[in-house]
Amino acid sequence: MVADAPRVNEPAFRELTAADIIAELEQELPHSGAAAIAFDGDGTLWSGDVGEESFVAACLAGKLSASLEPRLAHEAAAFGIESSGTASQRALQLGEAYRAGRYPELRVCELMIWCYAGWSEAELADHVRGTLAAKESQVEPYAPLEPILSWARQRSLRSVVISASPALVVREAAGQLGFAPEDIVAGYSRVDGGRLSDALAEPVPYAETKVSAGRARIGDRSWLASFGDNAFDVDMLRAARLPVAVRPKPRLLAVLDQVARAVLFKAD
Repeated sequence: MVADAPRVNEPAFRELTAADIIAELEQELPHSGAAAIAFDGDGTLWSGDVGEESFVAACLAGKLSASLEPRLAHEAAAFGIESSGTASQRALQLGEAYRAGRYPELRVCELMIWCYAGWSEAELADHVRGTLAAKESQVEPYAPLEPILSWARQRSLRSVVISASPALVVREAAGQLGFAPEDIVAGYSRVDGGRLSDALAEPVPYAETKVSAGRARIGDRSWLASFGDNAFDVDMLRAARLPVAVRPKPRLLAVLDQVARAVLFKAD
C-alpha cells in the first residue's frame, strides 16, 4: 500500500498555543520535582535584537574607546575585512561584515560584549536604557509568551534567560519582563578597577555553551522546556523535555527535525 502524500502546507511539527504548552508542562510537573524553563532573549522573549541595537547606537555615537583601535584593526585583518577610521567606525564595519556573511556569528557576539571596554557598568546601563527608549528601537516584549511566564512563576519554576548578548544589556530588556539579574545567563566582560575590560570573563552562551551555562545556573532542576528562535538555540532546545521554536528563523527550521519532540509556538 502506498502511503498518503502529505497535504500541501501541512506543518511538519505540532503547533502549540501557550495554553497547550502549559497543559503539557503541567503533566510533566508531578514527575519532575524542582524544575526550570529557559528562554532565548532576542527574537524569542522580545522582538528585535537588544545587543545589536545597543552596539550600533554606541558605534554611531562614536562612544567606543580609542584604545580598541589596534585590536579592531587586527580583528578585521584576520578575516580579510577592510577597516579604517575610529574604533567606533571599525567596529561598525565588522558588524556590517557579519550581516554580509563575512564575519563569524560567535565572533560578532564576542565583539558586542568587549566593545564596551573602558565603560562603567552604570554608563552601559544608561546607554541601553536610552537605546531602548528611542523611537526607532525594534525591541518589544513578545506578549504571546507572557501566559507561560506567569504560569511558571505561579508554579515556582525557575525561569532563566540564556542569551549570547552582553549580560548588562540583556538585563535591561529582561528586567521589563520580571527577570532578576540572577536569572540571566549572558555574556560578561571582566571588570578592572570599576571599568569593563576587553577580556571576556567566561565563554559566551552560544550553541552548546548555552546548555553548559544554563545548567550551571539552574543546577539539578529538571530542564522542563526551552524556547528559542535560531539555529544556535538547537542545543538548548535539545536539553529540554519540551523544545519550543518561537517565530523560528529559516536557519532553525532547516535543522529543527534534528530536535526530538520539537514543537512550534502558535500565538493565539
